[in-house]
Amino acid sequence: MRRVPAGIVAAVCAAVCALLLFDASVAAAGRPAPWWRTRAVERLTGATAADTWVIAVAAALALAGLWLLVLALTPGARRHARMAVSPESAEVRGHLRRSAVALLLRDAAVSVPGVSGARVRVRRRRAKVRATLRFGTPEAQQALLERELAGQLDRLGLHRPPRLRLRVARAEDAGGQAAETAKAA
Repeated sequence: MRRVPAGIVAAVCAAVCALLLFDASVAAAGRPAPWWRTRAVERLTGATAADTWVIAVAAALALAGLWLLVLALTPGARRHARMAVSPESAEVRGHLRRSAVALLLRDAAVSVPGVSGARVRVRRRRAKVRATLRFGTPEAQQALLERELAGQLDRLGLHRPPRLRLRVARAEDAGGQAAETAKAA
């Protein structure tokens, strides 16, 4: 989404640099200055800050700078998780909202037998899953949960799947006392 403004700025900068390089090489060769440079110098020496075209160019450059500044400061696609690009359709890019990834991971966690509930928070680098057990040992259920959640992340086809951080606790230990097991995968 920000490739177009970056491409425009890069193309303009490359054109200006190529023009200056050409002008420097002509001057280094001892040849007379190109017509466009002598005309530009004559035009600029006679211009004042009150000229209409100077004000118009200054306003256009100020708006372009403000536009680039706004693009640099806005968050962009932080709420989205980018999906992997397949080689046969490289021009198609897909995104999933992080809230949708969290919902799918919660559904996968709740589908494991013995898990009565789960809270999921997905960030750019890490997915935190807190699962509540009704029955079973936390260690055994954690292994099942890790396998199910890793499989779900693989099926989503994300470009950079978040690392999984899993916490399992019994339902009666909702306060987080003794039976909590935590592991970062």
